[in-house]
Amino acid sequence: GLFTAQLNLPEAGYPDAPRQELFYRALVDRLDQTPGITGAGLISFVPLIGAGSATSFTVVGRPTPAPGAEPVADIRVVDPGYFAAMGIPLRRGRFPAATDRADAPKVVVISEEMARELWPGEDPIGQRLQVAWWDAAATPEVVGVVGDVRRTSLDQDLRPMIYYPVGQSPTFGSMMLVARGPGASLGAIRDAVHQLDPSLPLSDVATMDTRLEQSMADRRYPMLLLGLFAALAVTLAAIGLYGVL
Repeated sequence: GLFTAQLNLPEAGYPDAPRQELFYRALVDRLDQTPGITGAGLISFVPLIGAGSATSFTVVGRPTPAPGAEPVADIRVVDPGYFAAMGIPLRRGRFPAATDRADAPKVVVISEEMARELWPGEDPIGQRLQVAWWDAAATPEVVGVVGDVRRTSLDQDLRPMIYYPVGQSPTFGSMMLVARGPGASLGAIRDAVHQLDPSLPLSDVATMDTRLEQSMADRRYPMLLLGLFAALAVTLAAIGLYGVL
């Protein structure tokens, strides 16, 4: 029941972050009011489609690591509805909120894996990070810890993840839309988008079930071939045994 689609806002109509955020908020609000859709949200890269973006960072108040030895985390930009739509649980603190805008104090939400690595046995809420992503001078506060998500495949090791609120991020004209519920479909999503901007196309449309299958394709086909060869070997062995007997 989870549908995903790519949105690419043209620079001509959405030249800056405030206009992009305004469109994103209006779209999610419209989807939330659509019968049969129980949750909707946005993220820069949905799980299982690729590595996405990553950056080095430091923890404010700790010794600065040697050059090249800084910890690295994946970076995602999300809107307030993303985690609920994806079913990602909140472990501590809070999710990003609509009040996390450009003029508000900078905040981030981190993954459980990041909390385990950097603050084992401690509460990371209230800690500050200096992230070499788009504003190295900023020191956003950790306000929440959420469940871990694997980036590209189910057998991949977990990595630290930092989530930025879309209202406090730089220009981000390309986002992935997620919608959950029995009413989530290409038609419902396209209608909601076209009511706001009839010229805006959708691309890379797929359910999360499809994305999960695609992420396992490099395992599925070799296993299928191995299974076929094994069946052939058993058949030849049975024929040979029959001939001997």
